[in-house]
Amino acid sequence: AEVAEGDVIGFADGDPGAQLPKGSVVRLELSVGNRFELPSVRGRPYSEAVAQLEGMGLVVEVASGMDGEVEPGDVIGTEPGATTEVGPGDAVTVVVAVDEVEVPNVRGRSLDEATRRLEERGLTVGDVVGSDRGRVVGTWPIEGSEVSSGTSVTLVMRRR
Repeated sequence: AEVAEGDVIGFADGDPGAQLPKGSVVRLELSVGNRFELPSVRGRPYSEAVAQLEGMGLVVEVASGMDGEVEPGDVIGTEPGATTEVGPGDAVTVVVAVDEVEVPNVRGRSLDEATRRLEERGLTVGDVVGSDRGRVVGTWPIEGSEVSSGTSVTLVMRRR
């Protein structure tokens, strides 16, 4: 990290010695500067992952998601993903597992649009009351409610 990007820092195949026959190939190792591979923090507690990434000089942002294999409060993954080349000052979003989500506002949306938004939050569509070709006028549980991931949401539809 102390050597500028592109500068020679050594020989890729070990020291070739002081003299070589003309035409010999010598592979050089070049500095990538302060760029490095983003480590995987999947499954680690959020606070530990943030401390590690901030210690590397990264700017950490947070998002929530669901993953049945990761305990709530632990990290599902990062964006960009592990093994991506990053450097100090780069932003990395840490996705933390949650077990409760907020029912989104899907009023005015079609059945397909509402279904997509609910599924993005880890929810499912339960009953559809009214015309499935209309627009959503309400949900049960109501929008803004905190519910367990996987909860079925009833959509109340009205033809428009």
